[in-house]
Amino acid sequence: MDPSTIREKNKSSTTFDICTFNCQGLKSNIDFTKSLIQSYDITFLCEHWISKLEYSVIRDISNNTHSIYFHQSNKHEKGRPFGGNAFFIRKNKFQNIKVIYEVDHSLAINIEKNNLNIIVIGLYLSSSRNSLSSLEEYKGQLDTVKGLNDSYEGNGNIILAGDFQSFPHQMYDLSERSNSKRNSYSVHLSEFLKTNQLELVDVTKGSGPNYTYRHQTLLNSSYIDHFAVSKYTSFINLKCIVHPECSNNLSDHLPLSISVEVKYTECNTIELILIICPDIRDTHSLQFGFNANSSTLHAEFLISETIKHYNSNHSPVYLCSLDAEKAFDSCNWNILFEKLYFDKKLPLCIVNTISSLYNNSSATVSYQGCKSNSFPLNQGVRQGSILSPHLYNIYTESLLETIKNQGIVGTSINGNFTGVVAYADDIILLSSTLSGLKKLIKTCNIYSNLNCTKLNAKKTEFLISGKAQIQTNTITIS
Repeated sequence: MDPSTIREKNKSSTTFDICTFNCQGLKSNIDFTKSLIQSYDITFLCEHWISKLEYSVIRDISNNTHSIYFHQSNKHEKGRPFGGNAFFIRKNKFQNIKVIYEVDHSLAINIEKNNLNIIVIGLYLSSSRNSLSSLEEYKGQLDTVKGLNDSYEGNGNIILAGDFQSFPHQMYDLSERSNSKRNSYSVHLSEFLKTNQLELVDVTKGSGPNYTYRHQTLLNSSYIDHFAVSKYTSFINLKCIVHPECSNNLSDHLPLSISVEVKYTECNTIELILIICPDIRDTHSLQFGFNANSSTLHAEFLISETIKHYNSNHSPVYLCSLDAEKAFDSCNWNILFEKLYFDKKLPLCIVNTISSLYNNSSATVSYQGCKSNSFPLNQGVRQGSILSPHLYNIYTESLLETIKNQGIVGTSINGNFTGVVAYADDIILLSSTLSGLKKLIKTCNIYSNLNCTKLNAKKTEFLISGKAQIQTNTITIS
């Protein structure tokens, strides 16, 4: 079986539709907005101008058919509220819906559909044309959205929807909206799309009016509301419509909607890997992190019971808390892939598929509107990916097994070894003798050197429980 076979195991598909609309005040545009919400599986609403105290207005328009994920508006000392975002998601259409990010300009949700992960990031960005400070704020918001996209792109398909306050400058081909001043601001959105390899569905697969905003007094128009997806998305048959003007719509903005079809197997390779190889989720008995059936309480209980057991028998317990520098960022890929194949016994096609997700990766650094050149990545597990915790556990599993198999050092209760307790990248070593603790630390040092990790001596702590006499208060870590 080769990696391509993974994508061919299931050819089912699913469909859903999404609408985005800047309603410019829900209470004044409630009838039109309510009809939109009832028409779509997912509706992202921005500029609803509703506070928490007025939440009943939001609740009432859902007609109990949609679940609501609400971020309240802001309010100046004088005048009306401003901003405010909300998602309306049809009940019984999706599973495991949760908000993953929430600020004034962005509201992001993760939803599951037939074991597929879909991330929808709703946007209400600031206008960049009012002043230099507003431009910097806009660029900072784009950097935040880029960070979200980078963090969750390994989890599933991402859709960006909402009011972008801009349009790619090179696409302003309409004479009535083509001007150098506007283009000087729009270039930032163009660069954002290019850097993140995104495309605007309303441009590439859209129909309807060639504007989404028309000022009702000044009568000027612009194209600032969008749907964006990755150029390499597994969504198929994407269709976008800019809805025409309607007498019932009292907003200056027009709603946009897309219909989406997605193949099960092409949606998320990572999900398929976890389905095909469930053993990846298995963790060592002494690792309590990233495990649905354990928590910090279990780790603390094991340490506490070990100390009680030895102290009640008039024996001290020597403990050492180890800290690995940038543990998740320092995992060597070649070593990781070898562990997956030789230690975890994963099929070669699965290892190759995981390898293909990591090889040729690159990153950039953004700071105060400045962006570095792209640089290659050659180590570390991806932040935010559902596969990363399992990969890290596999990477460190051999250390726990080596310590456990030594047997001659470390604590135990009724024959059950308790000499090392791990929670993610935090490791506690326990021994009834100081010499035994030193041997455990030496084992960790050897592992660290062989696996390209580094122990942080400054963050390592040493503790004794019970009565003990020691000749020195120094233990060498590295």
